[in-house]
Amino acid sequence: MATLLLGAVGTALGGPIGGAVGAVAGALADNALINALTPHKAADQPNVPITSASEGVVIPKLWGRMRLGGNVIWCSRFQETTVKVLGTGKGSLFSPAQKQQQFTISFAVAFCEGDGGLSLQRLWADGNELDQSKYTIRFYDGDEAQAPDSLIESIEGVNATPAFRGICYAVFDTMVLTDFGNRMPQITAEIVRRPNVADSNDLNNCLRSVALLPGSGEFVYGITAYTETDSQGNSKSENAHSSIGLPDLEASINALMFGGLSNPNAVMLVVTWFGTDLRAGSCQIVPKVETNAKSVTPQDWSVNGISRASAQAVSQVAPSLINPGSLFTGTVPAFGGTPSDNTVSQAIAFLKSRGFRVGFYPFIMMDIPPGNGLPDPYGGSQQAQFPWRGRITCSPAIGQPGTVDKTAAAATQINSFFSSYNTMVTHYATLCVAAGGVDAFVIGSELVGLTTVRSSPGDGNFPAVQALKSLAASIKTVVGSSCEVGYAADWSEYHSYRPSDGTNDVIFNMDPLWSDTNIDFVGIDNYLPLSDWRDTLPNADAASGAVVANYQVLAPHDKAYLQANVEGGEDYAWYYASLSDRVAQTRTPMVDTSPAHENWVFRQKDIRNWWSYTHYSRPGGTRNTSPTAWSAQSKPIWFTELGCPAVDKGSNQPNVFYDPKSSESAFPHFSRGSKDDAIQRAYLEATICYWRDNAPTSSVYSGPMVDPTNIFAWAWDARPYPDFPAKSTVWSDYGNWEYGHWLSGRLTYVPLKWIVTELAKLVAVDADIDTSGLIGATTLVPGYTSQSLISPRDILANLMDVFQFDAVESIGVLRFVMRALTRMTAVTSDQLVLDGATDVGFNVTRAQETDLPGSVKLTYADVYNLYQSGSIEARKNVGNSQNVTAVSTNAVLDQGQAKGLADAILQQAWMARET
Repeated sequence: MATLLLGAVGTALGGPIGGAVGAVAGALADNALINALTPHKAADQPNVPITSASEGVVIPKLWGRMRLGGNVIWCSRFQETTVKVLGTGKGSLFSPAQKQQQFTISFAVAFCEGDGGLSLQRLWADGNELDQSKYTIRFYDGDEAQAPDSLIESIEGVNATPAFRGICYAVFDTMVLTDFGNRMPQITAEIVRRPNVADSNDLNNCLRSVALLPGSGEFVYGITAYTETDSQGNSKSENAHSSIGLPDLEASINALMFGGLSNPNAVMLVVTWFGTDLRAGSCQIVPKVETNAKSVTPQDWSVNGISRASAQAVSQVAPSLINPGSLFTGTVPAFGGTPSDNTVSQAIAFLKSRGFRVGFYPFIMMDIPPGNGLPDPYGGSQQAQFPWRGRITCSPAIGQPGTVDKTAAAATQINSFFSSYNTMVTHYATLCVAAGGVDAFVIGSELVGLTTVRSSPGDGNFPAVQALKSLAASIKTVVGSSCEVGYAADWSEYHSYRPSDGTNDVIFNMDPLWSDTNIDFVGIDNYLPLSDWRDTLPNADAASGAVVANYQVLAPHDKAYLQANVEGGEDYAWYYASLSDRVAQTRTPMVDTSPAHENWVFRQKDIRNWWSYTHYSRPGGTRNTSPTAWSAQSKPIWFTELGCPAVDKGSNQPNVFYDPKSSESAFPHFSRGSKDDAIQRAYLEATICYWRDNAPTSSVYSGPMVDPTNIFAWAWDARPYPDFPAKSTVWSDYGNWEYGHWLSGRLTYVPLKWIVTELAKLVAVDADIDTSGLIGATTLVPGYTSQSLISPRDILANLMDVFQFDAVESIGVLRFVMRALTRMTAVTSDQLVLDGATDVGFNVTRAQETDLPGSVKLTYADVYNLYQSGSIEARKNVGNSQNVTAVSTNAVLDQGQAKGLADAILQQAWMARET
């Protein structure tokens, strides 16, 4: 059966690979063997083709995003009209109007196969980006139910017009040809296709809600067009930076709805004011502008009645502080300004008009520049630059000499902080109501440096928690009972306060807030670690995992592994008592040795039991006889943020982020600092699907503890991809996207397993394959296309070459597994089956060095260079080989992804030196 199956697959995919490979059950069917037996057609060169008008041409296949040339499938006759134009040259104001002949044409251009899951992004005419707002363009995504175009039907006749079902095409209605030399221009299009693979656990299908960034940017949320005019009379757009002719927010939300999520539900709108000091008693929370010296029409910046002229400006810093290696000189704003009130109102109305539930999330960014000279509550020479808002605290801070913690002075400092903080929150509650209302309102987030400060010893008063209670009551009266109100606690904050001061205190300090009648949900900004992976020994977590043929199907990207750590692993079953313990993987069990045996009391990850049971604080380690005000199962949990950086081992420490200007900038534990989009996706899928399938149901409100519609992924950006991060002259934080928490752009990446599955489906063998081994850092593909007459087998062979995976036949199933998952097994001569007395058992053939590549040159379609051909080279730094191996692919990549793949190809070639 195994031999027959693999033979059928080999033939179906384009070549007779089954005879040789299938003869040995479980043998490795890698691409080198496939190529040796049946040379495959070379991959397409990654160049953007020109528009043609031919019959019988190949219809491209597309996965993800790509810039495609087209084939004209219909056009009208040229139409000539006479128009009047104003005179030009000197004295043109008094010159008579001139008559001019103007030519127009209507035409349709087909781009690729369609199946209803495609969206049109940018267009180019004669190589220049086309402002789509100036033309009438209708896009058809190839749905099998799509109707004929009305214009074509009006010209050709009702019964003579095809619907072009299964074809993705666009109709250009009465295009004026003056700008194109009175001829039809060359049209290319950026198309995004989400493969139609039914997988409820895939991020595109299981994610329902997102948090909307950037939070700062004076007009970033505007739906009206805003234009800046400088003192020289030069003007530029403030909020429309793409060629599709839409405001940035509208273009971005279109991408979320039509190329990102299959069933979007809610958006949490993040809006920023700025903190000025880490000392609670000195910190002011204020709106800021990027500069006081500019003018914007039709309505300039204004927040809470403060004009541009009277507002504070954000700090100005050297561009190299934000992006090391930047060649720009002078200074730039460290942040975008607070969004103008009118744009926030527009954003709320716009999001509601698109059918989203809208939540509002007031946010604090700390504008504390380098060299600030401010006294540091944590004992440093000055305050850290651009820190996290969770660092705001009493001064001196907890644990510092002379701390005011547990004294009345702490309450005085914290109440001073809330005097300006409440102004921000109350202002936005009022604005939300005036804008038509929102569905949820967050009164604050991650103020852990404040909520843990006490004004008296023991389990006494926490003044920040009391201030939040009062604020919740005030906000509830503004937004009304139909709006859900909550607080977004840091993942280290929501549970309890367990100071490392030797007191053994366990205080449920947040319970007065969580139990308050004006709080409708418990918000958690969830960045809990789901892995403890490292590349070097010890790596305890690598000891488990399924073995398929000679592959260890386990990596930090394995969702079963990650899900086992949602309610397990670090901060649940065990913890690291010190940094040295972390390095050595010396794990201390998390157990409650008291008579109560409440292990969950010490487990930050144990959301289920924290939610399910009554809470008893333990001042000094002694359990109170009376519970806190928290009522078990009384309110739902919202993950007001859920995120993971797109960097190597992001799931080890999801809360850290790369931002060179900030003192908080860091890579996760044991990370190599390389880009890894797949770990971000795996982390989100693992968490969302785990709680979707395993959340308990409340006996109080009869709903789940965690509802997937109330899990907000951090984050989607209002600045449309790829304009952000590509346009570095517009947005100075472009460099943070590569390793950051952004989903913009990445949601359209296609899992490699989807491409393999669709290729197998084309030849009806999809029921006999297993793609579970296609996990790892290189298994998300921004885009891939086949634009020539090439078999599925040839496409597969190129993918195997570039993305470094193999085919393994095992028990009647063809399994695809990444080469990086190869499992080494020691074999002795006694374990070998010999064929006669003269059989030595095995031979080792070692290729000579000069036959191996000294470098690998990978050619690809560069997503940040308008999909033009790009190339990158990986070199071996030792050895004498001068050989260059050239690998070409029609995959869309960025430079970081291409470098990682080229390095892997070179490394694999040398690892296979001995056979």
